[in-house]
Amino acid sequence: MKNIVFDLGRVLIDWNADKALHKRFPDQTHHSLIKQSIFEHEDWLAMDKGTLTEEAAIANFHARTGFAPQELALLMHDVRESLTPLEDSWAFLHELHQQGYPLYCLSNMPASAFVHLKARYDRWHVFKGIVISGEIGMMKPDLEIFEHLLQTYHLVPEETVFIDDLEANIIGARRAGMHAVQFTNLEECRQALQIVLRK
Repeated sequence: MKNIVFDLGRVLIDWNADKALHKRFPDQTHHSLIKQSIFEHEDWLAMDKGTLTEEAAIANFHARTGFAPQELALLMHDVRESLTPLEDSWAFLHELHQQGYPLYCLSNMPASAFVHLKARYDRWHVFKGIVISGEIGMMKPDLEIFEHLLQTYHLVPEETVFIDDLEANIIGARRAGMHAVQFTNLEECRQALQIVLRK
């Protein structure tokens, strides 16, 4: 095994929309409506895929919820602010980097969110390549994004392991011929990865 590919959300970066929701709307009366109309709506996936801009999404959110566009824009700002590094996972990443493993990143995320992360945190040099769904119009678990990663960086799938928190994405990676480890917590991930790396 030569290459290790990491997801970002809930693996290396804390992704917690509820945190942003409680900050912007302390009154929980409308939380269910907001979740259904924003975070759980297909528009959110379209932003991840890069087929819907944040401005257009906010207009749609306004139409569905009745909340002012300015307030919804602030909610989106709070969501970006809630994206913070999971430091224990980054420490593990650096261990692998020091051991000489080529590291890559493959994440479903709006392009604007990753622009924010790159500007705020100076730690991306450990990756030999980064693929963000919103930048290329593809997203996990579709086969095409895994093939894009492999072809772009000339990776052999049988020599590559992918780490992600979602089972659907694990299945997608395996469909592309890669090894895969589902991230539930750091210690279990570490143990499972060591088994794969010995293959």
